[in-house]
Amino acid sequence: MHGDWNGSNSYWSKSSIPVYNDEVIIPSNSNLTILTGTTAVCKNIDVQYGAVFDVQAGAILSIKTP
Repeated sequence: MHGDWNGSNSYWSKSSIPVYNDEVIIPSNSNLTILTGTTAVCKNIDVQYGAVFDVQAGAILSIKTP
């Protein structure tokens, strides 16, 4: 998984960009970015050891854990 969080459905196991009720795992060999001016949502997120995960300035990550 490499690139923009919102860039491709193929990055994700459900073949769609995560929504508020999805549990996200970013595997250890990944390099994923939420780009400036975009929003990403999920229920919770697990960034595994060795992964690179960047939320750029002006981007929003909203985690909707109950």
